Amino acid sequence: MASDGHLATLLDSGAWLIQLVYGLMMVVSIVALIINITKLALSGGNPSARSEAIRNILIAGGCLAVLGGLGIIFFLLLSFF
Repeated sequence: MASDGHLATLLDSGAWLIQLVYGLMMVVSIVALIINITKLALSGGNPSARSEAIRNILIAGGCLAVLGGLGIIFFLLLSFF
């Protein structure tokens, strides 16, 4: 593929917006993880609050894993095109 293809043009013009949104999503996921770890610490002897905090920690960790994978894919797209 030529370096002046449509995908290269799109990635060049929108890379800063994609990186901005990606960075904001990473910060929100990390904050959610910290909040849920704090909720787990404060759950004490309440089993329902504890299970909800653990579930939310797993969700936030999954979001971070997905965002990490998307970051690698985006980096590869930028380096190849």
